[in-house]
Amino acid sequence: MPELPEVESQARDVKRWVAGHIIKEVWVGWTKTIATPSAALFKKKLIGRRLKKVYRRGKFIIIDLDKGLSLVSHFRMTGHFRVAPVSQSASAARWYLYPPDRFTRVAFMLDHDLVLHFSDIRKFARLWLVATDRIRHMPALAKLGPEPLEPKFTPDKFVQCVRGYSGMIKPVLLNQACVAGIGNIYADESLFDAGVHPKTRLDKLDDAQLKVLGQMVKKNLTAAVKHGGSSVGDFVNAKGESGKHGMYLRVYGKKGEPCRRHRNGKPCAGTVKRIVVAQRGTHICPICQKVKR
Repeated sequence: MPELPEVESQARDVKRWVAGHIIKEVWVGWTKTIATPSAALFKKKLIGRRLKKVYRRGKFIIIDLDKGLSLVSHFRMTGHFRVAPVSQSASAARWYLYPPDRFTRVAFMLDHDLVLHFSDIRKFARLWLVATDRIRHMPALAKLGPEPLEPKFTPDKFVQCVRGYSGMIKPVLLNQACVAGIGNIYADESLFDAGVHPKTRLDKLDDAQLKVLGQMVKKNLTAAVKHGGSSVGDFVNAKGESGKHGMYLRVYGKKGEPCRRHRNGKPCAGTVKRIVVAQRGTHICPICQKVKR
């Protein structure tokens, strides 16, 4: 599933390429992609609207339109936006068919000969068309925790957030009501960098350790945004290009590889291991990360 850096990369791409454009036509190929309203009403309400503000909240992308409407999207497992000129669809029977991306579920014909595609291989992604002043009342958005990349999100704020929970540290990191946007990849990377085992219980970690973990969360997310996200799985940006952060991952997906940390000035002798924590595949160095009891 795309996480905060991947969704942020998409939000920036959409803002860069289509903000200010007007929707001329809408095509819906998979009606279940539209969570609300009906597909027919969705199309009717969108035609003629101008795309204005584009931003991310947690793992959601929100596009504010004129006249008090907003388009809310969540990628789930394999969703993403794709921007392409109409000319790249000239060989197709209809404008919405973009040959390199046959998994388009919804497409928006824009002015200036641009098409905004909402692509989703597994058909789990969703779009909502809602009144802008009702966004904060959407259940999935209302329960989101603070944004970890905001300047006001300090290590102390991170400690305050996680102290409201109990149990193992990794499931707390993945809890969107605690901190918005963190997923499996960056939870593993941050725990590794902080030297914290994902099964360690919160009550066994002191505030100093949690502050370091909060710093690592911010560091990893910031770096991944800078590199356009990690193309682990099917993620691509709005131009169909892979994110570059995958080459910087040090533990996630590195099962069987040598640990990349140094201990006392020497390379760690550990080998990355894959375990399961709260039903999620998890990557650790068993030497660097030990359960604190």
